[in-house]
Amino acid sequence: AATRTGRRGPHRVALGATTYSLFPVRSTGRSPQPARDVRETVLSDWLLAVEADAGDWPEERLDLLYGVTQLIAVERDRRDAARTVRRRLAQEVLELVQTGAAPAEIAARLRVAAPVLLPGLGAAPHWQVVVARVDWDGEEVEGGPVAQALLEEVLVDPAVAGPEHSDRIAVAHAGGEAIALVPLPAVSAEHDGSETGVLADALLASVREPLTAGLNDDGRLTLGVSAAVHS
Repeated sequence: AATRTGRRGPHRVALGATTYSLFPVRSTGRSPQPARDVRETVLSDWLLAVEADAGDWPEERLDLLYGVTQLIAVERDRRDAARTVRRRLAQEVLELVQTGAAPAEIAARLRVAAPVLLPGLGAAPHWQVVVARVDWDGEEVEGGPVAQALLEEVLVDPAVAGPEHSDRIAVAHAGGEAIALVPLPAVSAEHDGSETGVLADALLASVREPLTAGLNDDGRLTLGVSAAVHS
């Protein structure tokens, strides 16, 4: 919410009796040009949260924290660059679906994508499809890229350490929507509802509060999650 007002960071927020200072993580310059409209990035921006009130900190201490955000920005730029191949794979699958390609051709493309997203997997995995659409009042902001960047962030489980989990998700966008291909390496053979995967209710519960602040009164998010299917 503070980002949308254009106020300079750090932003301070209180949760119960604890105050946090939020430092925006800015691009190091190797990523695309800065957004013309804050709504293009507000739902997927990164922030460094510090359990302290930075309102009275000296400039030297603030500079130290800004230096940390620059290091984090380098890592984010690396991750954004690594997403290029996965985005292209997802776009190819999406274009096959949109042009009415035969199921066998789509399945073959998914089998090509599987070793990229899940290296070392012996068999083709099951998949889920997650669709997101972000609509803003007016027509100044294209919703597809916004939804794409959002899915690439919210589908990463913060409880899973390391970069591998984020490398498994391939997201494309078209027509104002983003479509994520999520491979599932382990699925219950009985399909009794116990399979591991993205659960719509759990996903919405985890992102509802922060995204409500980012969407404010002029944005709407629509999410859809498919059942697990074999490629």
